[in-house]
Amino acid sequence: MKESIMKHKKPIIIGTAVLAVLVAWATLSVPKTANADEAKAAPPAESPPTDDPKATDKADKPAEAKAGEAAPKPEEEKAPEEPPAAPDPVKLLVDMVDEPAGKVRVLGSLAVANLQAEKPAEAKPLLTAAMAQIEALEAGDEKLAVVSQLATVLADFAGNADVDAVTTQLAEMEKALNPAAHAAKGLVASLSTPELQVRVLSQIAAVLSQAGDTKLAAAVLKQAQANAGAMDAGTAQMAAQTHVAVALLAMGQEKPALAMLGKLQTDMDALEASEDRLAAFGNMAAALAGMADHEAVEPYLAHAKAKLRQLRYLADPILRLVGGIDEADGRVRVLCNLAANLSKNGDTEQSAAMLAKAQELIGDLSKPADLAPALTHLAHAQAAMGQVDASKATLAKAMAQVDEIDSIEDQTTALGKLVATVDSLNDTKHLQAILAQSLKTSNLIQKRAQAVMQQSLRLINQLPAGEEKVAALQQIVTSIETTNPTGFYTDLQFELGRLHQEGANLPRNPTAAAACFLKAADLGHAGAQVLLGQMHLQGELKPADLNEAFKWLSAAARTGHAEGQVMLGMMYALGKGVKADLIRANQWVSLAADQGHPQAIQAKEQLATKLTAVEQAESEKLIKEWRDQQSEPVPPVQKPAPKPAEPEKTAEK
Repeated sequence: MKESIMKHKKPIIIGTAVLAVLVAWATLSVPKTANADEAKAAPPAESPPTDDPKATDKADKPAEAKAGEAAPKPEEEKAPEEPPAAPDPVKLLVDMVDEPAGKVRVLGSLAVANLQAEKPAEAKPLLTAAMAQIEALEAGDEKLAVVSQLATVLADFAGNADVDAVTTQLAEMEKALNPAAHAAKGLVASLSTPELQVRVLSQIAAVLSQAGDTKLAAAVLKQAQANAGAMDAGTAQMAAQTHVAVALLAMGQEKPALAMLGKLQTDMDALEASEDRLAAFGNMAAALAGMADHEAVEPYLAHAKAKLRQLRYLADPILRLVGGIDEADGRVRVLCNLAANLSKNGDTEQSAAMLAKAQELIGDLSKPADLAPALTHLAHAQAAMGQVDASKATLAKAMAQVDEIDSIEDQTTALGKLVATVDSLNDTKHLQAILAQSLKTSNLIQKRAQAVMQQSLRLINQLPAGEEKVAALQQIVTSIETTNPTGFYTDLQFELGRLHQEGANLPRNPTAAAACFLKAADLGHAGAQVLLGQMHLQGELKPADLNEAFKWLSAAARTGHAEGQVMLGMMYALGKGVKADLIRANQWVSLAADQGHPQAIQAKEQLATKLTAVEQAESEKLIKEWRDQQSEPVPPVQKPAPKPAEPEKTAEK
């Protein structure tokens, strides 16, 4: 910063020195006026006294010329000597500067000073000398920077013929030195401020780099850097340099970009006026917002935002109230609550001010996870203040943000706040909208949970059957048993039951298997219902319970499970646990056979030889009725009744 300030103070210091030299030169160059007494002829010197009268006569009479001798000519008066010429102070001052670029800056500053003093005639030779110095520079970055800087300082004096001639020459030089950047500069020449010009040039450079034209991108960025360097020191220049740093990041030049950002933040912290610091950090935060996902940029963006918030809150008595709250959601919530309370107490002016500040803070938020709850707080305050229509509109925006939240946990939290706000509005339309969103989130949670569990199960299935596999499955089951005992939970219980039933690489345990099957069967898992019924039917559980077998096989058959249907049909055919009924046996066996079950197909063929035409017709009627019932949407079986419709039982058990 000090270097930058000195760079711009140097022309002033040099100008002051020039003025002093000019004054001294003027004083020395004025000729002295002859004194009136000195202008009179001095009286002749008196002759010394003598006794010789002849000598006295000779002295009293003019000497007579000797015969033949020419009369002596009077001596010619000598012309007064010219005082030595005073040295040119401008030349002296320029010669004090070693590098040509510095000479150009000095000459340019002197020319500008004369132009500002409306002395264009005195500015012209200075500009001519400056152009001569530029011509002496070798082509390169330094010459380009000097040309650009002089063109910038002369821009305010467009319309002066001499200045216009010089700026035309400078434009031609710039075009020759950097043709691509010159074209880009032409594109932004009409933009209102130098900072805006630098921003647009930086954006063009970034786009060109991403398009693969790195050479042209570098040329355009160099022009942006030159324009930024020619700007007066201050917040506008800092904003311009921030745009250059962002372009460097976009072009993959991370190291110089971060160094530039670090120096800028140091310079911003050193600004004396809090208003300037506020503007500087605000510009930086806005410029870096688009790079928020860049890991290396995050600390600089966070620092800029923190400084911006601190300065804003110090400058604003309302924001100072929430300056100590870290979370954006919390700051908005406090302001909204204050606004609602003030409104209830009749202080509408302060209430409106609080609400306006809350809306201002919301405007700074960009992440859906922050916006959704903040908008909800705003909607709640608007409702409490009687702004019902505004509250509903804000609530709709909040619901839209919930969809954009990635985290399920954040979605759930946001929905909870939305529900509380809707309760206060007593609006059916919004209640329905929140309910729909809540169900959508709930389904999403379940799907994601199931996806994770499926991945876990795939990993578990790679384990060899045995106690370790059972333990892993049991761990998953336990983790979801109390929170989501449906869907995937039933599949896990079924899998655990099979491992215990088969006893692969672990002791066979029918009791443990039945316990797992029962948990899944109670929740409508048809496979578990079949295996549980089969265990009761075949006496794997002591004592055998044909009633339980009949109950669970009937439940599985009603869901359309082919294995359950064929087993229930055989119970009716054999009169096992139920009175023999060939009509119902044929019904269930036929339904299973229609699904391609091989045992059911054989059983159907055998039953066909034993049924009369009337019995066959009655069985077909039952089949049609069952199919008609299945076509109607019915809720899934959650838990079978303790006992199915009581058939006529036999004594066998």
